[in-house]
Amino acid sequence: MDKIAGRNSVREALRSGRRVREVLMARSGKGQILEEIENLAREKGITVKKVKREELERLASSENHQGVLAMAESLPVLTLDELLQEENLTLLLALDQVQDPQNVGSIIRSAAFAGVQGVIYPARRSAGITSAVVRASAGGVEWVKKVEVVNLARALEALKDYGFWIVGGEPAGDELIFEVDFRLPVVLVIGSEGKGIRRLIREKCDHLVRIPCVGFIDSLNASVAAGIMLYEVIRQRQ
Repeated sequence: MDKIAGRNSVREALRSGRRVREVLMARSGKGQILEEIENLAREKGITVKKVKREELERLASSENHQGVLAMAESLPVLTLDELLQEENLTLLLALDQVQDPQNVGSIIRSAAFAGVQGVIYPARRSAGITSAVVRASAGGVEWVKKVEVVNLARALEALKDYGFWIVGGEPAGDELIFEVDFRLPVVLVIGSEGKGIRRLIREKCDHLVRIPCVGFIDSLNASVAAGIMLYEVIRQRQ
């Protein structure tokens, strides 16, 4: 059972159809989103309880609950084989040992915005789908399939055999992001915060692309880079 805290996170959990057991709301809470959450929950026959704010803080183990907390079934984490049973897969995201929960959550939110169908990450040395990631994604985790793999390099090989092109984001990439055809089925690879994409993973990439830099800072935060790359996919496909 997951505890989902925060207005956007709870609203998206309800909208996505995740099984929610009950919703707890601060008696003093006000606002349009809280009203929408309460209406959504009642429409689905989900119990809504009004409690003291201190009770929410105790249950959420945080003051950052924004007046609402939902008790819901845990999000499913798929294997790669399970993901590949889905139809019409054309856009996936692979995270190579991205360990900061805020970055992972932000990347997943951008992925949900861009229509990414699955986010793939290694079981070790990765943030995984923790409560901090769920909170940082502000509901994005509800709309993107999560895939945990033992060996990311082997997973990318399998995806190449399935027909995907593997495109890694690298500050020193030999192609600009505008020079790659993202209308094909593609897996975007985002490297870790400090080290970028590992050598073995780079070797699996068909393209290593860079975002053009015109200023004095030569690299971007992982989540910002992911957002820019994903928007280039949207631009080309529309």
